[in-house]
Amino acid sequence: MVKDISHIIISSISMAFLVMLSWSIAYAYGWGQSCFYGYPIWYVDISTSNIARSIGYVLSVTFILLVISLVSLWIICKLKPFISERFLIILLSFILGAILWFPILIISVITISRLDIIVIFIHLSLAIISAKLLIPNVSNKIQGFNRKEIFIFLKKRQHYIIIYTYVYFVLAAFIVGCLKPYFTNKFDMLEVNHKMYYVIAKYDDSIVLSENIKKDKENFYIYRISLKSLMHLKVNQPIGLQQSCNVTH
Repeated sequence: MVKDISHIIISSISMAFLVMLSWSIAYAYGWGQSCFYGYPIWYVDISTSNIARSIGYVLSVTFILLVISLVSLWIICKLKPFISERFLIILLSFILGAILWFPILIISVITISRLDIIVIFIHLSLAIISAKLLIPNVSNKIQGFNRKEIFIFLKKRQHYIIIYTYVYFVLAAFIVGCLKPYFTNKFDMLEVNHKMYYVIAKYDDSIVLSENIKKDKENFYIYRISLKSLMHLKVNQPIGLQQSCNVTH
């Protein structure tokens, strides 16, 4: 009975963490877009579709990392009897470094829709540097290296893993939000009052529009879908501009 209750509690906490993480990812991506284009972050809003995409992103990336980790662990366990301890330490350190910096490859694929050779070189370089830093710690743990010991090690540090997972996904979403528009060459356009605008962001009840992509950092337009109305948004304006505009009109 106690075990059943503990399983329910753990499942509820895991589900709550997944929802909170997906919510944060959706906002972080929107904030990244606002940071690139220049419109205020308080206009960023999310909907159920944004959260659903975030959950899909989290599950997909987690599955990829899990498969890579398990395959690496299986390979190391099979090679352990046939290779020297020194080579095993170097190999394990490199694999840990490669997994640690694997998000760089994922961000590259999401941002530019391909794996760039420069990004691969950066990933390998960081993995090698991390491996050199990890070798002393791995040397102390290599004697008891087996699957059971690894799972015990991860269980003892599950709080750190949760924090790392949250920071990794949220930070990655913000970076993608900042960089993806820079590499985008095709945009949707929306016609309002016989005038065409670029669609730079879409939220639940609003669409952020601009007349000029990647150039105009002051003039934006907010189209409210429910009201079917277009509002002109000017950002970073000096104090006193309202009075001068009123006098002009």
